[in-house]
Amino acid sequence: MYQAFGLNIESEISLSGMVPGVEPVDVRISRGHVEKPWPLDGEERRMYVREHNGDVYIVWYSEEDTEQRILVRSGKDIIVDAESASSTSVVKQAIQGLGLGLLLHQRERYVLHASAVEINGEAVVFIGFKGAGKSTTASALIGKGHSLVTDDLLAVQIPENDPRAYAHPGIPSMKLWPDSVKASLGEDPFKLPRIFDREEKRLKNLDDQFVRAPLPIRCVYVLEFTQEALDAPVLARLPGAAACIELIRHSYGIRMLGPGGRNKTHFTQTTELLKRVPVYRLKRSKSFDGIPRLVQCIEDHDI
Repeated sequence: MYQAFGLNIESEISLSGMVPGVEPVDVRISRGHVEKPWPLDGEERRMYVREHNGDVYIVWYSEEDTEQRILVRSGKDIIVDAESASSTSVVKQAIQGLGLGLLLHQRERYVLHASAVEINGEAVVFIGFKGAGKSTTASALIGKGHSLVTDDLLAVQIPENDPRAYAHPGIPSMKLWPDSVKASLGEDPFKLPRIFDREEKRLKNLDDQFVRAPLPIRCVYVLEFTQEALDAPVLARLPGAAACIELIRHSYGIRMLGPGGRNKTHFTQTTELLKRVPVYRLKRSKSFDGIPRLVQCIEDHDI
């Protein structure tokens, strides 16, 4: 049994670095046959995601060129049809990231492509395009003694009759490139395990610096690099329309939200979140030399 993103997960497949869960079970992960309900010919040999009648399929090919499939169904089940030995690490990462993210969508949870850390008992959230530095910024704050809430995938609770929104803890680890490990944590990245054998990205376990319960969200930062010469990062609060666009833009698996009112539900959740949480644009230089100033800016930010 495992716990992540506010869910208790029973799994036939051993997952990596997750917090132990308890009854009752919310999600079951099992092995089984997954039949694709569309023609099999003419598909590219790459990982892709496809929705069909509310079910979501994750498909990729192993090094042996055999098709591997994961089915995410009804917000309750993840069925894995992947037997290749070379796919073991891919399977675990697909389940713990994409699989659970899509399952949360099926459960109509609000999900952001974001990293978050704890500062003074609240969650500070970072969104931005790929390469914007979400994980690097979060790890730099962890290097200063703060705790991880989640890396890459954030499940947000927006309760009724409550003036605040809450960030659910994810998985107590981070995925970082070697230069980010050096710059943000001051550690030797080559002492950390690779996520995949043929990729340099490293896995940093944070069991001792991980939040175990939901935290109220203090604010959301939209991270951006600038070519301007800045003495310090620049903060600006986004007005409602601009903040709404950024939250929708950085929703996890946005193209998988689906028809039949789900997009309307997501938009309603976005507007409810904006009533509770301010959104700021945070611009800074791309150089790792600016990380100490970035951390200081976030720690000192008086909302």
